[in-house]
Amino acid sequence: TDRLSSANWCHGSTGALTSRLLWFKLNKKFNILNEHDIQRVYLEIDHSVNDIIDKGLSINNFSLCHGIMGNLIALNEYSLAFSNQKIQQLVQSTLISLCSVGMKKDWLCGVNDLFYNNGLMTGLAGILYGIIKIYYDDNYDQHVLNLSFY
Repeated sequence: TDRLSSANWCHGSTGALTSRLLWFKLNKKFNILNEHDIQRVYLEIDHSVNDIIDKGLSINNFSLCHGIMGNLIALNEYSLAFSNQKIQQLVQSTLISLCSVGMKKDWLCGVNDLFYNNGLMTGLAGILYGIIKIYYDDNYDQHVLNLSFY
């Protein structure tokens, strides 16, 4: 694996996966990509998913922006878009573990683990948003990470 890559929404594989899933959905609806571009999008989706699984589920931060919750939302969207039960089970088990750590020890969030906050992208509000989004929201592809607020 590339040591320079990261599994973050703000500057890593999670953001790349989120954007490639948008391309996938736009192409499905409007047929805007040629065959070469479609294959490239699929390769980038696969790379991003693997990078998130390899690096993004053991981050010492639970936030949306650069933590596990953002990675789980992206993987959840992927698993449902591609009907991937294995990834869906991974999302569910990781979310249960995250909640267990949060309830028993602490909700790891903030900026570089130095500042604990309640904000959406780097704090507790985002962690709660992710739990609700994954467990209770049928609109799995409409979330704050891909700027779909409708």
